[in-house]
Amino acid sequence: AGVSGTDNDLLRNVQLSVFPNPASSVVNIVFSETIKKGSLSLLNAEGRELLHVQLNGASDSMIPVKGYPAGQYFIKLVSDNQIQTARLQINP
Repeated sequence: AGVSGTDNDLLRNVQLSVFPNPASSVVNIVFSETIKKGSLSLLNAEGRELLHVQLNGASDSMIPVKGYPAGQYFIKLVSDNQIQTARLQINP
């Protein structure tokens, strides 16, 4: 029995494109492939989760960041047993 194509898909890392960065009102996140089932989180510099979004068959997402204090944040994507993070700068 060989390895099926779907097993190989799990080994690839999903890349995150975050823009605009720095952001002041909303952030667009585009994934390098469709997330069948996963979640997206906005974390502060201490790693505390501020926002959590479920993803089902999504190739992109948009999260509001207006009202958060200016500073360094992280976008965390969890899908298919992998975790990817991207830095985000929020400006007033």
